Order: sequence, then C-alpha cells, then structure tokens
Amino acid sequence: MSKKFRWMYADSANHSVGTMICTHCQKPIKGQFRFRETEDAYLPQHRACSEGDPKWDELDKERADLEREHARAPLPCPFCGGGNIGERHVATYSLDSSFDFYGCLDCGNGFIDGDKLDWNRRVEQRAAGGAA
Repeated sequence: MSKKFRWMYADSANHSVGTMICTHCQKPIKGQFRFRETEDAYLPQHRACSEGDPKWDELDKERADLEREHARAPLPCPFCGGGNIGERHVATYSLDSSFDFYGCLDCGNGFIDGDKLDWNRRVEQRAAGGAA
C-alpha cells in the first residue's frame, strides 16, 4: 500500500523551497508546483509532472471563482441606495490612526481595510435578511 503524502501547492513567482529542481524530471521549476517536506529536504514537482493530482482541479476552480468574484461590479448601498461605492484613505491627526476605507462614499457605511469582496458579501447578506 502506498503512503499518502501531505502536498502543499505554490507558484515559483512568490514561493521557493529547497533547490527548486523537480524530483520527477530533474529540471528547474518555474510556475506552479507542489512540494512536500521530509526531515532532510523539500521535494518539489512541476505541475506538469503531477497532473494526476486532483487537487490541481480544485485549485483551478477556486481561482476561477475568485476571479469571477473580483470581476463583479460593487453592489449598490443597502442603506442609502447609493451607487458611489469605492475606496478612500482617511487621514487623521495621528498617523497611527489613519486608515483605508471601502464602502458607500455617500453615506459612509463600509469597512476599514475592506475591499469589494467584503462589500458585496455584506450587501448580499443584508438582502437575504441577515445582519450586515
């Protein structure tokens, strides 16, 4: 019976482990890869060398869902009905208390350090009868 390994998934653009040489084809890794850690080393593999792994399909679906969510326009404000949704930096007298704001710029409802995804989820939750 083969042993199940705990693979982790990454992209070479923002993550590096060990020598970054594929343990399957022995070529340098560029782009998406998976890796597992042993006591002695990190063992990475190209995505192309591990295409049989069903986790790649799951990650592709998650990435596509997130891209679709980011492509959506901000929903109108559920409080005032305004469509002036966006972000702004709010400067205060103290640099420590300045903050970024995302939400309705007409009535001021929104999130500190939030984004369009937070806003759309809040509007949908409120429309469904939940607390916003």
